[in-house]
Amino acid sequence: MVSWNGNTDGIWLSGDNNSATDCFIFNNDDAFMTHGGSNTSITNCVTWGGTRGRLFWHGNDVSSNGFIMDNINAIGKDGSTAAILVDEGSAGVTLSNFTFKNIRMEERIIPNQYNLNKFLILRTDQKSISTWKFENITLDNMLPDEGDLYGLSSSPINGITFTNIKMDYNLHNPYQLLKAKPIRLHSGQGQQASAERWMWHFSKV
Repeated sequence: MVSWNGNTDGIWLSGDNNSATDCFIFNNDDAFMTHGGSNTSITNCVTWGGTRGRLFWHGNDVSSNGFIMDNINAIGKDGSTAAILVDEGSAGVTLSNFTFKNIRMEERIIPNQYNLNKFLILRTDQKSISTWKFENITLDNMLPDEGDLYGLSSSPINGITFTNIKMDYNLHNPYQLLKAKPIRLHSGQGQQASAERWMWHFSKV
């Protein structure tokens, strides 16, 4: 699947019991996205994202449970806000039991101040996120800002685990490991000034 235009999503996997395997996608929007559902798998795919090319986006008001993305080669990332992005959502929506593993990303660049090409942004807004696993993720570079997790006491993020996350490899330097630190944002800061918000910010070890 190849498209040079903007707003050209690759594959939508919405509803239950969907799968995508052995695909090549070059586009200028989300390679994979879902409006919600259960038991979704994406395996053995190669992607190349243009200036708006996210690897995965979940942004709608439907709960999801049981998602796996395994053995993905992202051979180019020319932009976008983040490779994996979750935002928007209504109260009562839950995103649970997601696994991203054996993902390799190459050639990530920052074309402008909007498309910072971070690795991961999870923003709950009004929904909740639980039990997300990231395993065996390899990024060939380490950008200054690799992403954030934004949660509220009323829409929390729980059970996010990272195993064997490797960044910034070349012949002279070892991989950098992903490190996250919690930052408490008080009232008046962030998108929802009336609520306490927590942010996990990714940086080098």
